[in-house]
Amino acid sequence: MADTTFVLDGKEITLSNYKVVNDSVLNEIRKTLTSLPEDYNPPSTTSNNNDYLLSDSPYLIFLLIIIFIVIKVRSVFAEGSNKNSRKPSSHYNDVSVDASKNYDEGAGVDYYHYKGSCLDLKHSDIEFILEKYFPYYRNLEQDLQFRFFDRTTKFMYSKDFLIYSNEPFKEMPVLISAAAVQISFGLDEFELPHYNNIRVHREEYFADHSLRILAGNVEGNCITLAWTHLLKGFYDYEDGSNVGLHEMAHALYYQEMIIEKDEPDFINHFSLLMNDGEGVLQQKQCPYNLYSAYAFTNLQEFWAVSVELFFEKAHPLQTAYPNIFNHLQNLLRQNPLIPNQPV
Repeated sequence: MADTTFVLDGKEITLSNYKVVNDSVLNEIRKTLTSLPEDYNPPSTTSNNNDYLLSDSPYLIFLLIIIFIVIKVRSVFAEGSNKNSRKPSSHYNDVSVDASKNYDEGAGVDYYHYKGSCLDLKHSDIEFILEKYFPYYRNLEQDLQFRFFDRTTKFMYSKDFLIYSNEPFKEMPVLISAAAVQISFGLDEFELPHYNNIRVHREEYFADHSLRILAGNVEGNCITLAWTHLLKGFYDYEDGSNVGLHEMAHALYYQEMIIEKDEPDFINHFSLLMNDGEGVLQQKQCPYNLYSAYAFTNLQEFWAVSVELFFEKAHPLQTAYPNIFNHLQNLLRQNPLIPNQPV
């Protein structure tokens, strides 16, 4: 999907599809933009590390308040229509689960807590999900598929999943775990033990203690993802945008560079990547329109977007930035140009 761009006073305001995707929300934004004063001067975009977000500014805060009200009104009606659905969805009927229903006071919504070790998904279920939704897995040779499957189940069993939805699809823990395994498939360690909890919102969500709208973020010991964005990332596997890979890249960086700090090869190759990344950021331009504007926010976002491109646009990345590609290949110990045997 293309970015949504508004022309205001001769200047463009672009809202990335990573931030806002609901048509009803976009319509509210369009109405608000047309009501702004004639002398309005759009502010420059800002962002925080490890988030997909909308910028903060006085006008955008006002705009987000309107969006918040719209979403709350919609949720009230949804609550009424779903009042008889306060139990795990039938999508889990054939699965042995140990789930508890909880209430998040900050978000004002219910969520279900699933322990990955108690999901007891059948091997045939996991295999079917990976085969249907995960291109990286489908392309692997059979022996590597066995290894990928084993790592995915181990990762999943080590996490707690907090599902902010009345429909906790069993694909959720499998595909999220697979995203983490994909970027670490060439590494010895892959379970990201610092991150005990994985939160899943059905769609984009408000950040904790903020009116920022996110599709994913990494904070504390928790990785949070919007389910619709995650699915889109693997459904369109060649557009260079994948929120699952993006957020897992942030988590991998923090695990290896801040928490562990005991892998010299990872640290060395990451430093080389960041050195070349600084040069790319200083250029403020990108051959072949490869990197999005968001990647130029800071080095952390450059790293996460580079991981997305490494897997989804390997050939263009190697052509435009051979050093970046080589550093990622050495860092992750993978070559996505050989999809059936990348490690």
